Amino acid sequence: SCSRCTSLPEVTRCFLCPACDESELCPPKPASEEHQLRCLFCGKSPTAEYTTRCFAAEAAISSSSSVSVDDVESAQLDVELCIGSLHHIPFREALWCVAQGPDTTEDLLAYEDYVDCLIQGISRLYKNPRHPHLLQFYHIKAALQHDNLDQQLLFLEHERNVLCCYYPQEAKQLDGEIMQLVQKNGPAGDVDSASDGTAAASADVQEKQQDVDCASGLSTADFMAMD
Repeated sequence: SCSRCTSLPEVTRCFLCPACDESELCPPKPASEEHQLRCLFCGKSPTAEYTTRCFAAEAAISSSSSVSVDDVESAQLDVELCIGSLHHIPFREALWCVAQGPDTTEDLLAYEDYVDCLIQGISRLYKNPRHPHLLQFYHIKAALQHDNLDQQLLFLEHERNVLCCYYPQEAKQLDGEIMQLVQKNGPAGDVDSASDGTAAASADVQEKQQDVDCASGLSTADFMAMD
């Protein structure tokens, strides 16, 4: 068995630390029968009472489909106070909501919050802000910054950094074709050809991303959903 399943802290079950307010309060070992929590940020452990509240809140949202509405509502305050935004349960909800997409323009703010959750969760889980799983979410985040050019450029740069790290040939090809489009070199037909080439390169990157998932054996959702 790997260390992640036997000895490392259970980072996908993260609660809010009452000492430092960071969402880094985790069980020190996975699948432990002892109800213990320790903050990975400040190193402190909460009281037994707060620990019990955390696990009770987690159980409430884990089994919400099989408990009464009154029981869920009574635990809602503890859920808001204890469950960290990067806990695997809200992360899984965010992943589902991003996959569904926003229904209306009024949903865009909530949709962007879900995208932020995914970016933070994947970066934290892999300890790598340039992990290939982040590529599509940086692209979505950049598209959502249509009214803020600086932020849009920032997330496009994050996207490009991922491409350069994991798909250098495709990154070079895209850079060249984008420069051709910006400079409008050649006749209109060449621009159309460049656009087709950019789409083909993007499709190749997506295919390679799927290869990364297959090679790891588990998708990001699978990793975050471990409990």
